[in-house]
Amino acid sequence: MGITRTSPTPLYYQLELMLRKQIESGSLPPNERLPSELELARQFGVSRITVRRSLERLASQGLVYRRSGKGTYVSPLPRVQVKIERNLANLLGFEEDLRRSGGVPEVRVLKKEWIPAPEDVASRLEIPPGTEVFHLHRLGIVDGTPLWVEERYFPKSLAAGLQDHHIESPSIVALLAREYGKKITAASIRIESVGATKEVAALLHIRSGYPLLAVQFTTYAEDVPIDAMQAYFRGDRYAYAFRLEAKNAGILRLQEEKAR
Repeated sequence: MGITRTSPTPLYYQLELMLRKQIESGSLPPNERLPSELELARQFGVSRITVRRSLERLASQGLVYRRSGKGTYVSPLPRVQVKIERNLANLLGFEEDLRRSGGVPEVRVLKKEWIPAPEDVASRLEIPPGTEVFHLHRLGIVDGTPLWVEERYFPKSLAAGLQDHHIESPSIVALLAREYGKKITAASIRIESVGATKEVAALLHIRSGYPLLAVQFTTYAEDVPIDAMQAYFRGDRYAYAFRLEAKNAGILRLQEEKAR
């Protein structure tokens, strides 16, 4: 099957469908480098602009990714895409939710350091700005596919005993809570949709501007904040589930907050 110039279907879309079929069938395996734009243009008898548009569309769908100066590669995506659902009724069940969705989670630590707490982090951890905190920059991977990027900050009292098996665990807070004998009592969460920055897009093998779920999460143990996290999840692979109960006091508080 080749490009049909007499077809009403645009050339870029015909090429996109052909490349997609090769990717989904496995004839173009994960991490395989695609021919260059010029090579594809010659192979299919189209312009480089047509090729570029097809590749951009495939990249926006997460099927291919680009490496600066090296070319375009097939994304290491599983053939069947399952959306991972996070059940917030279980605060400590992050890794459990990943595995329940059929995923095999892995965490790569990109950076670990002691730094003065930025003002927003200090506010969330309820400590003076500039207080030393432990900062982790991590990449989350499920079944070989980069799924989320996170920044985490821990107060010194909790982070002093952190070891490699802690910081490489998807459920780092649950692990720390068990080992330190702390009871997780609450969490505050804020979720919004954002476009991927260039840096985050490179880590997640997606294009800049790709829709992400930006999640700000603060965890409390016995009403004391022990973890401040900012994470970016691929919106096409991740969802949050909530169970809400209507109680008079809660409704009144919500109404009061809206009225401010």
